[in-house]
Formats: sequence, structure tokens, C-alpha cells
Amino acid sequence: MGGKEKKTITFEGTIDPERVVEYLEHLTAGMKAGSVFLQRGGEYLSLHPDQAVNLELEARQSPNKESLTVKLRWRRENETILEEGDMLEIRAGDQPDKE
Repeated sequence: MGGKEKKTITFEGTIDPERVVEYLEHLTAGMKAGSVFLQRGGEYLSLHPDQAVNLELEARQSPNKESLTVKLRWRRENETILEEGDMLEIRAGDQPDKE
């Protein structure tokens, strides 16, 4: 087989909200800097987001459970970026804007 071997780091666990915020802040800083470094034990990855990042976001709510799934991916070559009118609004709070 040619090329480099596919490397994956996976993390799943129940942690406190402050740690979640810390992880998200580090991811944000890495995305802004153009390089995200992840390490778990002896395994590590250094990711380099391109100018166009595909964002998948899914929010779910049921009587006993809520979830927010965020997936980011990009290719090494350029992709088309969405127009401003097609963007999603995300903000703190629990009520929609009144228009």
C-alpha cells in the first residue's frame, strides 16, 4: 500500500462542563492558528485546517437527554464556501431572537 497510514485519536467520556469549554477553547485557538495538535497517551496527530472547512452540526432534545454533535472536516484542496445568508446562528441563551 502506498502513502501514509491512517491515524486516529478517539475520546469519549463524561467530563465537567468547564473541561468541555477548555477543550473547545483549545480547538478554537488551533483553528485560528491553522494547526490543531491532539495527544492521548503516546498517540498524537497534528491537523492543519484548510481555508474551507466543512461543518456538520446536529442538536437533539428529548425529555431525558440532550445532545450537540459537531463534526469538522476538510480536504487538502480548496472547497466552495457557503454564502453568508446560508449560515447558522449560534449564541448563548435559551430563547430565539424576537424579530
